[in-house]
Amino acid sequence: MVNLYNGYSYTFIQFCFKNILNDDRTQLSILCFCPALIIVSISSIFKGVFYGYQKVLEPAIIDVLEKAIRILSIYLLIQVLKGYDINIKSAAAYLALSIGELTSLILLFICFINFKHQNPPTGKSDNSLQLLFNLLKLSIPLALNGILSTMFSSIIAILIPKRLHIAGLPYEESISMLGKLQGMAMNVVFFPAIIISSLSTLLIPSISEEIAFKNYKILNHRINTTIKFAMAVAFASCAILLNSSKEISMFIYKDSSVGNLIYYLSIGLPIVYFEILTFSILNGLGKQFNLLINSIFVSLIDITLIYFLMAIPQINIYGYCINFAISGATGAIINLTCIYKTLKGFNFDFYKNIIIPLLIGVLVYIIGSILVKLLPVQMFILICYLIYASVFILTQKLSFSK
Repeated sequence: MVNLYNGYSYTFIQFCFKNILNDDRTQLSILCFCPALIIVSISSIFKGVFYGYQKVLEPAIIDVLEKAIRILSIYLLIQVLKGYDINIKSAAAYLALSIGELTSLILLFICFINFKHQNPPTGKSDNSLQLLFNLLKLSIPLALNGILSTMFSSIIAILIPKRLHIAGLPYEESISMLGKLQGMAMNVVFFPAIIISSLSTLLIPSISEEIAFKNYKILNHRINTTIKFAMAVAFASCAILLNSSKEISMFIYKDSSVGNLIYYLSIGLPIVYFEILTFSILNGLGKQFNLLINSIFVSLIDITLIYFLMAIPQINIYGYCINFAISGATGAIINLTCIYKTLKGFNFDFYKNIIIPLLIGVLVYIIGSILVKLLPVQMFILICYLIYASVFILTQKLSFSK
């Protein structure tokens, strides 16, 4: 199997750098990246076991260690390879990735053996064929979704500079705007989404468990609670970014032009965060096929809006910001429709999940518009999050007391 993998890997590498990338220098980088493909796949299986049992401490600690080892590895490799060409240094970065992932796999395997020893299997499992069928039923739509998402992302990355060029921007500036959008502004806007991602990871096995035991009342409560906290993060982040987009841009990138992109993207941020959560809920409900169809539909909307809006000179790059909100809203609506059809007794608490977090966000925005002129950006962000959290906790206590 290893020899077969090595043969296919080498053939694939030769095809990539000769026919796709047209750059011989990428050969070594792709070769160093190949081990990570297998390692990450195996690691995901072990992580899935822990997430399935809603045990997040072990994967979280291992992820932190893996990132630390990756950073240390790349630092040491770059120091050792100082005098070498850029293709060697680039390969070193991918080698550091593989080293970090291998460390993660070893630690996960040790934790899994320990977990298995403490929790011996009980009961009778399905036969191998049934297990394989169940696995493929879930994994094929998810795999297709991942492949198509990558394909659509690539199409969008190619489309953006071309449409900006049609709008009147020089091609070099169009490429620069793409980098500022996807490599800088989007990173800032999606940084708080780490919390949403963590909530989603916990929510999926929790939903599956409650569905299996038909605990629909508890399921309804968990979904609403998760949405409520996710919207709190979203509206708090939105209020902060609307007030301090240029300050954050100057602090991180020393480039005020990125601040305009952050500002307009942050308007659609709560919508997109809500959409992300609804995709996770569908996944937990076992609606992987619906998830696939909805993802394709949203991606087609992305491509259509970007194609038309970005070619308008008055809109240009901000067409992406408009699409960011519209496609997010579309995805959230069709996902929510599927959730309602699947969970007949589902009761979405619009007032507690949306209105209260929104009103607190408006309050923080008003206070923040004063504080941003008085405080350094780091202190401003911290204080605004603390104000939002304090008011949010107070409203929760008042609602519980009632």
